[in-house]
Amino acid sequence: MKIKINKFPLEIRQILTLISSLSRKLKSRSYLVGGVVRDAILGKTNFDLDIVVEKDAIKFASLLAKNIGAGYKKHHAFGTATVYAKNHKIDFATARREYYPFWGSLPKVKPSSIREDLARRDFTINAMAMSLNADNYGELIDAYGGFQDLKRGLIRILYKESFLDDPTRILRAVRFKIRFSFKLEHKTARLLKEANSLKALKFVDEQRIRNELILILKEDNPPRYLKELWRITNFYFLNGKKIRKDELVIFNKIKNSISFYKRNFPRHRKIDEWLIYIMGCIFRMNSKEAENFCRTFAFRRGERIRLVSSVLLRNKILKKLAKKTITKSEIYTLLEPLSFETLIFFHAFSKDKKVKGNIAYFISELSQLRLKIKGKDLKEKGLKPHSLYGKVLKKTLHQKINKGLSSHQEELDYAQKIFKKIRRSGARSKTADRLRSKNIKEKLKR
Repeated sequence: MKIKINKFPLEIRQILTLISSLSRKLKSRSYLVGGVVRDAILGKTNFDLDIVVEKDAIKFASLLAKNIGAGYKKHHAFGTATVYAKNHKIDFATARREYYPFWGSLPKVKPSSIREDLARRDFTINAMAMSLNADNYGELIDAYGGFQDLKRGLIRILYKESFLDDPTRILRAVRFKIRFSFKLEHKTARLLKEANSLKALKFVDEQRIRNELILILKEDNPPRYLKELWRITNFYFLNGKKIRKDELVIFNKIKNSISFYKRNFPRHRKIDEWLIYIMGCIFRMNSKEAENFCRTFAFRRGERIRLVSSVLLRNKILKKLAKKTITKSEIYTLLEPLSFETLIFFHAFSKDKKVKGNIAYFISELSQLRLKIKGKDLKEKGLKPHSLYGKVLKKTLHQKINKGLSSHQEELDYAQKIFKKIRRSGARSKTADRLRSKNIKEKLKR
């Protein structure tokens, strides 16, 4: 069987033709492998190019990069390289076989053939290749029945120990099962269940779990994936309080709040949707548990701040937002320090219409609000001391929020008024302090 290469974009076809030509020149054999082959058979778009070479992949990649005038990066330890073409990233790897020193470890690899390289992959549907060699260009290499499993809609591992050697395949099984609406092959389902009974994901470095989880959460309709993942694993690998079945509704609420944000605020910044779903996964943790979770799974600093704040500040913020007498400036003060991801999670989590309305109002009307005046405007007016500028500007902003100051001049007039008021108040306070100090000294003399 041959893959219908003519359905690939012209730019992709030209790259593959050049790779074929270089294979002949280097007396090597090269293959297009993995998801792009699977998706080409399914008629889906996927132009993440993964190339396996039966010789030196780094040498091959460097020559391709030179031919097309592209940059490339090599990784000697893994025998891999990446070429950065204009619109595409092309990953090269030397064909290899692998073995796992212990469950959940990274594999040890040795150079090998394309057949052995395909045998090390996660599922049969990902263990197919397309030849890029002149003698059989475009031919499907399918040694493990991946094509038939695609037709039958089955997810099948390639060998018995697969889920134990690399337990992240449990997460990938869920991802492909839901993405393609496939079923787990009977034996594969049994072996996955056995691996879960051993808590196999506990054998794996948490950063690898994090990466796989993020890939799941970047799929369309993440709640479907999360519910299936909960059904299979009950999220035991997250090291925190488990979510009950009746609490899974939080993921649909997050989806609805994200849709609300994207529909109503298309000009606001793009959000990290996957991070909001992580907030849903940890909402039953306390702040200390959330901090441990972030540290264990090595989230970056900005991600960690947003995740922990979704737990640490949730009850306090939502309670204050529900007050009947809350002012616009109080809403601003509460929500301005928070990320949009945290706000959207709070919007999803709260059942109170007033809270949801206040969050929406902040995003719509207050989040982009800024003063037209700055400290230099106060300085030009000769206002001293400069140490009061921060306080004055804050009060001016609150006045703008609550009462509306529409022009630069209105802001400046109000700021000057507040500045004088603060100075007078400060002067009276200093006088009172001196009098108290004088009285105390007189009493001590007596």
